[in-house]
Formats: sequence, structure tokens, C-alpha cells
Amino acid sequence: MVLGILALVVFGLDRLAHAGVAPHGPWCVAHRHHHGSTTACKSNLKNIGTALEMYSTDNQGRFPPTLSLLTPNYLKSVPTCPSIGIDTYSGAFVSSAHPDTYTIICRGHNHRGVGLLPDFPQYSSPQGLIDRP
Repeated sequence: MVLGILALVVFGLDRLAHAGVAPHGPWCVAHRHHHGSTTACKSNLKNIGTALEMYSTDNQGRFPPTLSLLTPNYLKSVPTCPSIGIDTYSGAFVSSAHPDTYTIICRGHNHRGVGLLPDFPQYSSPQGLIDRP
């Protein structure tokens, strides 16, 4: 009985938070969904980074000018951001030849549910995963 009441309270608080009436918190199902999507997005960025490093190894240390050159040899396809279901990485990918570096950005304000600023998370060859400026 107590568990049933607790479940109703948590569900009600989650609905209020989802409607913007109450702040999100770690107890909130919506918060956990945003956190999971952000974790999956970070994993996508790391996987793209690994594919870029493999491409570079096969191409005299140079990174590709576009992420589409990674498919199908290094990635099956360019992933989509789990928060919004579209490719937010390709249009924000930047590579440089002198020195050979790259930065991948999840373009947009897709992770505000966990407090990230627009265009975060990011992944760069010199720094790795970047959550915040």
C-alpha cells in the first residue's frame, strides 16, 4: 500500500515537473530520460571520434572534411542525437589540417533538461569530451 502511494506521488511530481510547474530533479522520470539521452549523445560523440582517428590513421594523419566520409568504412551511418532523433553532428563538424584537429558538436539546445548550454556536449581531438565551456 505504501509503495502504491509512493508511486502515485512520484508520478504526480514527475508530471508537474514535465509540465514545467516544478523543477526537474534526480527523482524525476523526465530528468532520468534527459540524462540517459545525454549519456547516449556523449557515447555517439566518442564513437565518431574513434572513427575519425581510424580514418586519420588510414589517410596520412588527415581528418576528413565531412563526417559523411566516415561511412560505411568507419561508421555504419552518422548517428542521430537521441534527444531529438536527427543528425546534429554533421553540420557542426569542423576539421583543420594545420594542425590536424577536429571538433564535433551536438548542435542546438538539445540537452537543456540536464542543464547543458546550447551546442554541448562536444568532443575534440585535443581535449576529448567537453560538457561545459
